[in-house]
Amino acid sequence: MYDCGATQNDALQQSIDWYVNNYEKIDLLVLSHLDNDHVQGLDQLLTHISVDTVLIPYIDQQVNLADIFRIEAETGTNLNHIEACLEPDVWFGKRGVGRVIRARGNSDDDMRAPEEPPRDAGERDELGFSLKVDKNKLKQVRKQKSAQAELSDLAPGSCLGISHPSSSIDWVLIPYVSSEPSVKLADFQREVRAILFGSKTTKRRIRSEDLATSLKDRRQRMRLKRAYGRFKPSRARSTHNHVSMSLYSGPMSPFNPATPKFQTFLLTHWPHSNLDACPVGWLATGDAPFRNEAYRTKWMHYYHRYLQNISTLVLSHHGSRLDFHRDLVCATSAYNFVANASDPPQYRGHASDEIHDYVESHGANFIHVSQYPESEFLEIIQKL
Repeated sequence: MYDCGATQNDALQQSIDWYVNNYEKIDLLVLSHLDNDHVQGLDQLLTHISVDTVLIPYIDQQVNLADIFRIEAETGTNLNHIEACLEPDVWFGKRGVGRVIRARGNSDDDMRAPEEPPRDAGERDELGFSLKVDKNKLKQVRKQKSAQAELSDLAPGSCLGISHPSSSIDWVLIPYVSSEPSVKLADFQREVRAILFGSKTTKRRIRSEDLATSLKDRRQRMRLKRAYGRFKPSRARSTHNHVSMSLYSGPMSPFNPATPKFQTFLLTHWPHSNLDACPVGWLATGDAPFRNEAYRTKWMHYYHRYLQNISTLVLSHHGSRLDFHRDLVCATSAYNFVANASDPPQYRGHASDEIHDYVESHGANFIHVSQYPESEFLEIIQKL
């Protein structure tokens, strides 16, 4: 499951009910970023269904602090969100999750392609499926405790393989995490430590309860806001999530129509369609800033082996034109471009008409999935 957050509780509950009725648990929950609406939706999801592992992007604490203050300034203090950002192992552990993995981002000068998953058996579930991760790429940060999940960091360039003993499934999950912003926030973090602990040089870890306590105190809250005001990024950056994670889910091998391995069935509000052998991969882009040429070039280089393997691409930032580039249509094999956004939109330009027209002018489908059940888009992929 990828990015299940929502602000419409009724619509979210309908989706949760569907999962509860069809599945006993979720093996892997992937979150592109921990924005407030995602945390709100997660709280609701985790009270109804168990999750084994959560994959999130690694975010340095000083960037996390800046994001918390940005959201606090916009919507007010949310203690739930503070704990999820600063202590994800505690927040998810309280809700029954066993393991949290943080995928680290590639540095600006690291242009390595994703590595293949290991060929060993991996950790097998009761149905026999296993999630394979190279143990050399996974570093444990904190062990699992009572009401606290195990916390591990996944090295850049890593991927996760999926296998089953009864058949060869050529399927991988490949996260891509953008490098953190070049804006230096270390001075901001030192000021926060001085306000919370009385010393800029202390190495004491900032915990969610420390920050929450200070935000409840009017004088402390004003000092923290003034500190953020001196160091906050530009308006263009402050209105966008700092770090976001994309995810490729699909075959490792290049698509070859002469030797089909999979067949796709599309079940939507349109008539049922049965497609011949075709690419079946799926690529979701979180809040990737594709208008940024440097980011787009690196992202496309990282995924270049898989861009012709995909049938469906989930558009960045709810289908906003501010985070779209035409290369996403021209350089991929995708024939479904999905925009997840409320209808009418909560923010102007989400599920952009401009993107809709461009996608359909190239013979592909633009699919707007909203809070209404009739907008549901379901793909079933069957191994041949």
